[in-house]
Amino acid sequence: MATVIKSAAGFGNHADVLTDMQTLIDNYWGSTVQEKTFPVALWKLNQLFNTSSSRQVALKAKNISNSSLVDAEWIVFEEGMDNVVSDNRRDEFYFVFTEDDFEAIKSGVLENVQELNSVIFLGRIGKTGNTNEFVAFIFVAGVSSISTGSTQYPGATTGVRIPPQ
Repeated sequence: MATVIKSAAGFGNHADVLTDMQTLIDNYWGSTVQEKTFPVALWKLNQLFNTSSSRQVALKAKNISNSSLVDAEWIVFEEGMDNVVSDNRRDEFYFVFTEDDFEAIKSGVLENVQELNSVIFLGRIGKTGNTNEFVAFIFVAGVSSISTGSTQYPGATTGVRIPPQ
């Protein structure tokens, strides 16, 4: 069954909050080695919010009942989608957050970052104990750095060119 969760609570960089988050994540994945994360660039979130008349974005998780099959994508969540997605045959969760939540996350972290398009947000999934109460954590994970890979500025050192020369 598809489930839509539209409430969010901010959290800071406090050890007890981060420990609680890790506990819920470990409850779902079993260990951090098994965890899948769902990154999205700041510019992409901005783009999604700008195309949304409701100013809402969701981390849409499919097959959430099975951590080895789960996958997630970032989508625009419009008003009225609650009825469309409430199909009992779907094993999907929509973790919805508003542009106000997004701005609050950005304001505390990004004031000193100049390369805003390289900021990466991360979605992580957890659950409460042995229940089917799933939770998502959405936060700034860092700034991606692309460079020549020197020790002073680590970055991309390997890759592929399409098409080759």
